[in-house]
Amino acid sequence: ITPASLFSWGYAYSVPLDKWNLADQACDYAFIGKHRIDFEIPGTLGIVQEHATWLLDRDKERHYPQVSAKDYRSGVELHPRLNFVHCTLKDVDAAFLAQVKNDPTAVLLLDTWNDHGMAEQRRLIIELMQQDCDVPVILGRAYGDISEEQLQLFSATDLGALLLDGLGDGIFIAPEGVGSDASANRLAFGILQATRTR
Repeated sequence: ITPASLFSWGYAYSVPLDKWNLADQACDYAFIGKHRIDFEIPGTLGIVQEHATWLLDRDKERHYPQVSAKDYRSGVELHPRLNFVHCTLKDVDAAFLAQVKNDPTAVLLLDTWNDHGMAEQRRLIIELMQQDCDVPVILGRAYGDISEEQLQLFSATDLGALLLDGLGDGIFIAPEGVGSDASANRLAFGILQATRTR
């Protein structure tokens, strides 16, 4: 990842001015998985990394871990301010809910591989509400083997329906082999703006 990589996420570096310029659609957080960044990031951007990689970068400012529900339960080292906990419906039980409910640093990245993923995610969010668990929820969806037009349609219906009902605090779209980072970022902003959540 280079400074130029951040352009597709809405950040452009000005060499003569030695500063970052933000586009209207600059994302708040970027998931970079196992990758590392060896340059100064924009002051408004948070970097989310897989837990093992984050451990190498834990002293870097605005770098946060994504941990699996299993690792979260086991008590792995966490960031003192913000932790993205990746989970699906099968990961959530009373013990897990009690743990995240009492953790002000937790943000759930709610994922699904169910054919009826929107209904599954809705079910889990309602369960959180019934348990008075007001942890922030990012709605995550991965899409592969589809066209860019199908990606737009599927993600808008899958994620937009939940956001229109006031469910979820953000979205994470993983277009595996579909389009570019820039098009995925524009799509996410379009969904958020159309549902009046951005």
